[in-house]
Amino acid sequence: MPAAARTALRAAFAAYEASFGHTFVISLAGRAPDEYLDQVLAAIRTRLGNDPEDERAVAADELRRLARSRLAALVTGAPVAGAPGTRPAGAPEMPRPRGSAPSPIARTWQFDRGLDHTGDPRANGPTSRR
Repeated sequence: MPAAARTALRAAFAAYEASFGHTFVISLAGRAPDEYLDQVLAAIRTRLGNDPEDERAVAADELRRLARSRLAALVTGAPVAGAPGTRPAGAPEMPRPRGSAPSPIARTWQFDRGLDHTGDPRANGPTSRR
């Protein structure tokens, strides 16, 4: 991903979190990987105009879409866009805002694999669940 795009995403994520107090959530299911960056930036810009109550409803809808697509993938065995540890070929890596922690889903995924919040398996020491 170009440095300018990474900078734009970080700034947009930070503005969103400052406005709403939580991390930006979007489901990219059904989108082509080459559309991810444009979709995320457009959605953040649009949703920054929402009032907090409306945005909570939009974020909840996006979380439901994410959950549905991940459950469907579990049933069918298909890969899921945006699932922890997956990224379709050609999809840009979406940076998290600096200092942000992984989502609860990512933390669960990492814990199940013996990883701490940094993704480093050595940080957990010899008592890791692995």
